[in-house]
Amino acid sequence: MRLIPAFLLLAAACGHSEPYTTASTSTDGPFGAAVPTRLTYNSLTDSAASLTSDGQGLFYLYTGFANGDRCIGLLPTGGGSRRWELCDTRFEAADSSKSFSAPALASDGRLLYVQALALRGRWNPDRTTLWLADSALPLQRRALISFPINVAGRGVSWLTDAQWTGPESFVARAGLLDVARPCDSCRYDTTVAATGIVRGTITPTGAMLGFVAGADDARLHAFAEGGASIVYTREQTPASILVTRESPAIFRVATTGGTPTVIGTLPTSARVTGLSCRGSDCVVTQLNGLVARLGGPVIGSADGTHVFRIRLATNAIDLLTTVPGLWAGPVVLPTGGDVVMQASTTPSRDLYLFKGLIP
Repeated sequence: MRLIPAFLLLAAACGHSEPYTTASTSTDGPFGAAVPTRLTYNSLTDSAASLTSDGQGLFYLYTGFANGDRCIGLLPTGGGSRRWELCDTRFEAADSSKSFSAPALASDGRLLYVQALALRGRWNPDRTTLWLADSALPLQRRALISFPINVAGRGVSWLTDAQWTGPESFVARAGLLDVARPCDSCRYDTTVAATGIVRGTITPTGAMLGFVAGADDARLHAFAEGGASIVYTREQTPASILVTRESPAIFRVATTGGTPTVIGTLPTSARVTGLSCRGSDCVVTQLNGLVARLGGPVIGSADGTHVFRIRLATNAIDLLTTVPGLWAGPVVLPTGGDVVMQASTTPSRDLYLFKGLIP
């Protein structure tokens, strides 16, 4: 199996997502010096960034084709060319829409990921599977779980943000996937109703899931304090079909499970769009105002996105900055104070690097 950091040696199948074609396909750094630094150049959407287990690579999901198929890409953390990608372009899958989620790369090169398939023209998946593969041959794989399943009386049909916790174990956020629209004239939108954090154990015949006690209904989560704890947020009951309210409380629970404690409370109950931790520091992004979903892009306040820092040693929550526009999915990098975030208001919805955002 291919080892980390061997991904840096993989020949790039292409540079950044089309139509960007002028940059070198072997660079390890960003393509420009603007602040914040733009890391991806996709005419469609790049989202859901996450670190590889050793912190040397940055996974992200990208819309790879005009047909809407969603793929997995891998970048050096400082930006540059995409070094690895997973798109299901097999002839036998051409009649289906494909979407990937929850990529997690182990130190020995084993790759976990979720893939959903739906016949083109259908909105809900016909088949969703958690796969285990060699990262060098990601479509030569073993099915671990076919969704939906029942876990301790709760339905689970989707996983996000998977992370390895041992040679045969992982943790991910579980939920129920749905595709709906709030009105007859609105477009369909994918939603995931949070059910909690699950711990997975790989067996010779598949995988078993069990909920982490104390992390019920977690909507966003991150490992913290060297993996000893999980920091997470919960979603409140929507105020209406158009407006989603967020619980302003930030929770912490031991990775092994237990009684959660409240770290602190954000100043408002506006939509939290991301959470990431490294060591005892966390970053939370929150839209400055209520959020409405009208079947299209998220609509939020023109006042931008608040970026908060949480110091787990003292449970202090401080406002770092307010960034114009809508930003989501922060990832705290191993390098001092650097954070990657997704721009959610630009036409291309790319990933950007904020150098030194955490003092």
